[in-house]
Amino acid sequence: MRTRQQATHETLETHLYGSPWQMWLGEFVTNSGLFWIFNSLRLLSVNGWSAWLHEWPNWVLLVASVIQSYVLSRHLRRYRWLGNFIVPVLYTLVEVPIEGPHFFHEAYHWIVWVYSAWMAFTYAVRGMCPLGVVLAQSIGRTSLLPIMYMVSEEYVWANGRMSLYTYWFKDQGHLFILVSALFFGVLLGISDALRERFERLLRDVVTYLERLTNWVYDPRLVAASFDDTSRLELHRTQRSILFMDIRGFTAWSEAHDASDVVAMLNAYYSLAEQVIDAHGGFKMQLIGDEVLTRFERAEDAVRTALALQERVGALLQLYDLSVGVGVHTGDVIEGLIGTPRTRQYGIIGDAVNTAARLQSAAAGGEVLVSEQTFHLLPADLQQWRQDERAVLAKGKAEPVRAYVLAASLLSTSHLIA
Repeated sequence: MRTRQQATHETLETHLYGSPWQMWLGEFVTNSGLFWIFNSLRLLSVNGWSAWLHEWPNWVLLVASVIQSYVLSRHLRRYRWLGNFIVPVLYTLVEVPIEGPHFFHEAYHWIVWVYSAWMAFTYAVRGMCPLGVVLAQSIGRTSLLPIMYMVSEEYVWANGRMSLYTYWFKDQGHLFILVSALFFGVLLGISDALRERFERLLRDVVTYLERLTNWVYDPRLVAASFDDTSRLELHRTQRSILFMDIRGFTAWSEAHDASDVVAMLNAYYSLAEQVIDAHGGFKMQLIGDEVLTRFERAEDAVRTALALQERVGALLQLYDLSVGVGVHTGDVIEGLIGTPRTRQYGIIGDAVNTAARLQSAAAGGEVLVSEQTFHLLPADLQQWRQDERAVLAKGKAEPVRAYVLAASLLSTSHLIA
């Protein structure tokens, strides 16, 4: 099961490198399918459309190229060099039983093996000399043009009529094609090296910013805001608000060293985050020893509250502490709040204040749920009501009716259901 951080990372990767389809296409036209493209151009220019369409070995080559592009576009960086042999291996396995020994007499069959081996070698040694490898790969790609051109004129130099040296260096036209392809490969390699350097820098910046944003913002919000920045704007919505606070924390912290207090709080926050994430809660906000989070559904909020009492309560018993939890459901204003220079994503409204008041009224080990939230719960949660209470909330003319639930009545596995 993917975590929220993994989902956000995948979204960032998609924005940086493109969708899986775009990554496949990029791999096909720059590496895996390049030989097929040049071979098709050779067939079209020499034999025409009809012969190209009926050249079924070329379609076998296409299928192998498509498969290799799919495999290499899956971010198999460690074994990418090995993946470059998929095309020649599949092509050879299919063609040799059909063509027999004649398969090895065709020049372009050897070329596909040499090209694949060259690209595999460059990927295998890429970490040793990145710039040199990028140049070698680009020259290898552009060299396919003069090589396939030579294959299309096989009748000129085959059978000993003309040496390869004479073919390339004694004919000005051929020499121009060869030198131009190699020179263009160098230029393309320099361009690719600069692009890859920029990509590495951009990837490092994105990774750093991703880590920072995941500390502060909910990963789902970050991912959604890439495509719709209005998701960050203030808007009215209904949320179930959960507050949790440690009972007796002030007195306990005064009696312990600061490093012990921080260690306890970190363990408390980590466990709370695990429980909240497991139930689909939004990124929690930390206010001293108080935890604030919100949910789209009241049921999820209450199941989380009970699970927090079950698991966090057990942790805090080691320190002779406990927690009180309050849950309320209502309309809130949600979005970025603050000044142009200092802003945070938060929620405000009477529902937030009411949830905070319920948390303050909850005793250690209790979950105090407002009447509005309680009536939104399924029967399996409502049956665990222990008590009804009228909470005198500051700023409200009338007491808030609430219900007490105790996590000790339920098992953690039942709560996560």
